Amino acid sequence: MADHSATRRGEPTLCSKIGAGAAVLVGDFWLARAMELTITSAKRDSMAKIFSKAMTNLAEGEMLQLQKSFGEGTDEKDYFKIIYCKTASLFETACVSAAIASDASELQQKAISEYAISLGIAFQIKDDILDYVGDDSLGKPIGVDLREQKITLPLLCALKNAPERESEIRKMISEIHLHPQYCEQIRKFVIDASGVMDSEKILIEYIFRALEALSSFPESREKAYLRRVAEYNRLRKV
Repeated sequence: MADHSATRRGEPTLCSKIGAGAAVLVGDFWLARAMELTITSAKRDSMAKIFSKAMTNLAEGEMLQLQKSFGEGTDEKDYFKIIYCKTASLFETACVSAAIASDASELQQKAISEYAISLGIAFQIKDDILDYVGDDSLGKPIGVDLREQKITLPLLCALKNAPERESEIRKMISEIHLHPQYCEQIRKFVIDASGVMDSEKILIEYIFRALEALSSFPESREKAYLRRVAEYNRLRKV
């Protein structure tokens, strides 16, 4: 809704199919259903706390991203705050709520939280990498974030490697709606300045953190599945 996208991962968004008003109502309905399930849960106090934290994080992350749009001011600290709030906190909520529901120990809840946060951050970094080197035919168009004037990790890494061009590049981003050709120029700069390569290294670090967090769990089919999910994230194309 916020970014007005017509597609998401190669499929039409709900907003594009039924309109913004109806899509908001559908979202409200499912939010209400989630809260209903939360407050009727046997672990309702813990569940309500983690779900309310997730909703707060989502709003905070979206507001920070809007505040930092237009190529001005976004730094690495802002970037990781935004992706924790908008992406990793959802992974954390899903995993920790499952741990609570299954009577996991506090140590296990902490471990699965670390796994989920690291996986969520890695997932978003991969998405941001694909914005520079994705494949339109696989449903991952290139340059969407740039056209929306969002500063993500590949660009931040490239600017760190070529600080002499930072002022020029940020100015281009602020004017990208007037000069669409800037999108391809900035994309080439990011690739040439090793922004994608350095982001891949950081992505792998977070995948290792996720895998390490699983070490406190005994070997099982479920643990093997969580491990495969983390490892797949590095290779996915959409």
